[in-house]
Amino acid sequence: MAETNTLPLSQSALYKVQSRARLAKTLLISPRHLKFLARGTQYKLTSILDKNVKPRMLQVPQGDLRKVHDRVRYLFAQLKAPEYLHSGVKGRSPVTNAKKHRSGAAGMRVDVRKFFPSCSRLSLAKFFHHDMGMAGDVAHQLSLLCTCDGALPTGSPLSMSLAFWMHRRVFDRIERMARERGYVFTLFVDDANFSADLSIPREFELAVRSELRRVRLRAHPRKTSRVAPGTARQITGVILPNSDEIRVPNAQRLKFLRGLETIKQNSALKAERVNSLRGLLAWMRQIEPTIFPRAGGELTRLNSK
Repeated sequence: MAETNTLPLSQSALYKVQSRARLAKTLLISPRHLKFLARGTQYKLTSILDKNVKPRMLQVPQGDLRKVHDRVRYLFAQLKAPEYLHSGVKGRSPVTNAKKHRSGAAGMRVDVRKFFPSCSRLSLAKFFHHDMGMAGDVAHQLSLLCTCDGALPTGSPLSMSLAFWMHRRVFDRIERMARERGYVFTLFVDDANFSADLSIPREFELAVRSELRRVRLRAHPRKTSRVAPGTARQITGVILPNSDEIRVPNAQRLKFLRGLETIKQNSALKAERVNSLRGLLAWMRQIEPTIFPRAGGELTRLNSK
């Protein structure tokens, strides 16, 4: 089924659900199975390394619970998203997010610390009840289905959408604060970026932090920064130099070239590496359409050997 991103919240299939039987029908499962899955036991805990090579624990839903999470994600993906949101929206991406910001402009970045773990089951139940008009017991049941250990799971397909929608009011307020000052504001998951013609004052950063604290969110101290006009900066993996062009970060260029060289030296690795490099090349060409012009053909030749 297509994801339209056009429905208002009041037209969601989950809006004003008043019974658990209706909730089960909307989620395409039986009421009895709904109660079983709400116990939250169908998660696999797995550890991955983040970009700083630090272990990060993921809570990944399994089996029928994964199907329910996919269904919830799909239903929220149908909702009309605000213009400032670039994550989880069809046709938007880290690249479209970065392109909203003019190269050479003054900027500010605010990263929400531990975004998903900060989204509590209780806050989610309140969102379902007050914002989506669900009956209290239905909101409670759905919040149990959508959380693990009392918060949004870090490895679920629904967490990105729910984390935004349950906090939309605060992000709307931040967008309004930015617009009133003539700033550009975009949001990609937990990464809020602002651009302005003149340097963004410390007072505005403190005002944004204050808004986040009102809903028990915190700005990451090491990932929150302001830059002066004429300074190159990186937004959602895209370099905005002091010019009219956007650029691929050098780290990604090197990652591609080293991956290509690895395949050339060890053909046994080509099956697992070629598709990964194709994906990386496609992403880089969204930013720089002419980057590594012969690389696509070279990957094809390597894969056919």
